[in-house]
Order: sequence, then C-alpha cells, then structure tokens
Amino acid sequence: MQHPLVPAAVLVVAGVDLVVVGSAALMVYGELSQANDLDIVPRFTESNLGRLHVELTRIAHGSRAVDPFIGRDVVRTVTSFGVVDVLLERGLLEFDILKRRAVSTEVHGVQVRIASCVDAWRLRHQFKVTS
Repeated sequence: MQHPLVPAAVLVVAGVDLVVVGSAALMVYGELSQANDLDIVPRFTESNLGRLHVELTRIAHGSRAVDPFIGRDVVRTVTSFGVVDVLLERGLLEFDILKRRAVSTEVHGVQVRIASCVDAWRLRHQFKVTS
C-alpha cells in the first residue's frame, strides 16, 4: 500500500486547497500506526471544488467518473493512489478554522496541510471516522 498522503500531494500540486484530516492526519502525529484511506476537507469554493473534481476524475482508478459533489456531504473516490474521502460539509462549515490550525508536512517534495492533532481527533470522534 502506498503512503496515504500521496493523493493529497497530487491534489495540492494540481492547485487544490485542502486540509488532511482523519487517520492519515493522526498518522503524521504518531497517534495511529496506519491509515487505510485519505480524508480531506477542501476549501468550499466553486473554483477549488471544480479543480478537485477534475483532478479526482483524472486519478480515479480505472478512469471511473467521480460522483458529483452537489448535494453530498461526503464523496468517496477510489484512485490509483488509494481511497480518498472528500468531506464537503466540513469544507463548507470549518475549512478556515482547520487551515488556520493546520501544520504542513512534506510529501515527496510537496507541502501538504495536516489538521491539528486536536482537530483530527475531534472530527474522528464527532463523525466516527474509522479508517
């Protein structure tokens, strides 16, 4: 299995503004030993969501179409790099807070924002993210 932050780096290089949450974020802090997927919270703007949708479609496993974002709280996509869950409602409600408290980590030369440990645990408990 590839490192769970690789798809985040791919998305950031494509210009997607995001914060990593969930088990992948907690892995960075040494709080969990592994993550089976990547949970991201994107900036909730039309242009950013458009870039995210285009890039997820580009890296989707088997060139599968990515589900539309409209009216969805979470969109799961199986990519060539692993499973990516896009937490749209969180992006709408608290992206700025998550981003302000985030730290950056380098993934193959790309700086990726990771939610604070406190925020990652809070979201995990609040939404019972079990990945």
